[in-house]
Amino acid sequence: MVELILKIFNSLNLDPKKCVGNSTDRAANMQGEYRGFSAQLMFGHFKNPVPGLFVELITTLIEIKNNPSTTADARFKAIGLIEGLCKYETVLIAQIYLQIFQKTTSLSKYLLGHGINMMTSYQMVQVTLEELKLNARDFSSIKEAADNFVAWANNK
Repeated sequence: MVELILKIFNSLNLDPKKCVGNSTDRAANMQGEYRGFSAQLMFGHFKNPVPGLFVELITTLIEIKNNPSTTADARFKAIGLIEGLCKYETVLIAQIYLQIFQKTTSLSKYLLGHGINMMTSYQMVQVTLEELKLNARDFSSIKEAADNFVAWANNK
């Protein structure tokens, strides 16, 4: 299985030595990143799928599924992942989260910084809440972004 993944990495011109662990709990010994892709989300950015890695992931899973030298267990897992990832609801939920992240990222980065100002923090929280409230019922832009992502992914 490892050899197959390395082969696929090589065919996609990805350096496997740059793949390191990643942790979301800010553990000092696990703050890794894939250099070159750290700023890219799986689905790109809200309303902009181009930098996303979703299609590459699906392509890799299809390679694993279709490779006769892959174990039956690995092929079965790849099929299950493909079926789950290719659901429209998965893309829709991803676009919902991307829109939320778009609104909350600057606040989150500020609050994680050093020497934060309480008044500035309060104002940023209020602005972020207002932006989230304005977009709370704006499902049409999320559906449009999901439809655009699906159209883009199908053409890739």
